[in-house]
Amino acid sequence: MTTTEQQIASLVEIGGQNLSLPQQIATAAQAQIASVTTTYNNRIAGLTVSCYVDQVSGVDTNPGTQASPYKTMAKAVASVPRGGLGTIYVIGDYTMDAVVIIDGKRIKVKAIGSVRTNLQFTRQTQVIGATTHRVLTNFALANGGSIVIEGLTVVMPTLDGNWGTFPVHANLTGIVTLTQSASSVNGMPFIGLIYCDLVIPAAPFCPLFGSYNIPHALYLTAVVNTDQDYKGKLYANYTSTSGTDPVTLPQLVTNLALV
Repeated sequence: MTTTEQQIASLVEIGGQNLSLPQQIATAAQAQIASVTTTYNNRIAGLTVSCYVDQVSGVDTNPGTQASPYKTMAKAVASVPRGGLGTIYVIGDYTMDAVVIIDGKRIKVKAIGSVRTNLQFTRQTQVIGATTHRVLTNFALANGGSIVIEGLTVVMPTLDGNWGTFPVHANLTGIVTLTQSASSVNGMPFIGLIYCDLVIPAAPFCPLFGSYNIPHALYLTAVVNTDQDYKGKLYANYTSTSGTDPVTLPQLVTNLALV
């Protein structure tokens, strides 16, 4: 039989447990908040990616570090999550041998040092409808994707041989193109060439940029034309060698006096 003293002791113990309950709830809540904060911070940190590409000695199964670089630009771009910011350091010369889609990402392709190594683009053909067009391997922007090329020598191939028998597709051909889904509610896509050497031959294979008249921003800063001037060669629909006033290009926001 439970004595009065035992009943009192039991009630005191229960009361003590009830008094500690708010502290237990607070401790559990703080632990959950800390876990969510850690997860959030890790996700935010994961949106900023730096990696390295070496077309000669890299391997796409590598971690993408300077000591163990990727081989292809496609793998490097894929390592950046959608909505993220990626800096891709190019070790040595690189030849674009495939179209690389930048989907909802902001990418900077940058030389690893002060030497402006070559970023070369490859001539190809593509059947569109009933017509075979000449096209270029390039960076294709989609869903608000953007690109800045910094500190490299951008090499546009020449138009020679039988290539001239194929018409250029103005929207799909250039070192950077804007797909029909390039525009985004998240912001205007932009293209930047910064501190680059630009090699445009007298007979360029195609315009420098392709666009479906998607509104976008174009920045050329400290670009050195080592062959022909870029004026009249930026977009297929605007080919005046004396240049075109950007005011006449409502789809383009630019820091250039003439394009």
